[in-house]
Amino acid sequence: MPGQLAGHCLLNGCQRAGEEGAEVLALVAQGRSNAAVARQLVLTEKTVESHIASIFSKLELRAEPDDHRRVLAVRAWLEP
Repeated sequence: MPGQLAGHCLLNGCQRAGEEGAEVLALVAQGRSNAAVARQLVLTEKTVESHIASIFSKLELRAEPDDHRRVLAVRAWLEP
C-alpha cells in the first residue's frame, strides 16, 4: 500500500516532498506513527519528523487547535 499511495502522489504531481517524503506520507496515510514510519523506512524518528514538517510547510498547513494536519496533508496529496 505505501508504494501505491506514493505512486498515486507521484502521478498526480505531488512529488513536492521528494520520493522519500512521498513514502513517509503514504505510511502516514495508513495511520502509522512516526516511530513506525521510521522503522519501516529505516530512518530516524527525527528524519521522519523533518519530512512531515516539510510536507506541512509546503502545503501551508499551520498548527490549528481544531485541525489534524496529518489528515489534511494526506487529503491534499491524494486529491487529483
